[in-house]
Amino acid sequence: MMLAGPFEAAAALLPAAGIAKLAPARSTTGTVAPRRLLGSAEVAIGAYAVLAGDRIGAVAVALAYIAFAGVVLARWARSGPEASCECFGARPSRATPMHAVVDVAGALVASIAAFDPPGSLVHVLSRQPMAGGPFLVASATVAYLAYTLLTAGSSEVPA
Repeated sequence: MMLAGPFEAAAALLPAAGIAKLAPARSTTGTVAPRRLLGSAEVAIGAYAVLAGDRIGAVAVALAYIAFAGVVLARWARSGPEASCECFGARPSRATPMHAVVDVAGALVASIAAFDPPGSLVHVLSRQPMAGGPFLVASATVAYLAYTLLTAGSSEVPA
């Protein structure tokens, strides 16, 4: 699959966000339990998608990102530039249209992967040069760049 790297990056970003939600932190929306439940779901979906690389995981990732885009746009429409999404737990981030674009891009990549699943991470790495090292570095870089876009300007967001 041509989009194996971007799919792995999108799927891997879910557990990163989920783990951040599981850490003890003060929630600006009031309740911590729903945030932790969502964090657990993100960890499970992302880990399954990365490890299995099958159609079910791809569909789950796509649905998660579609839901996130909807929440981000709703919060942005309601609160404007001051909207916070709490995507990374204690690390504040703004709910902006760019944030929704990143979510939609993740959904699009995962949707394409649902039609042509990349296979398990072990399978993908076995088809890569140098034991998959460059593939892992490139995928991690894409995930980090997405994280950077999602948290851009977050230093001004009240915690």
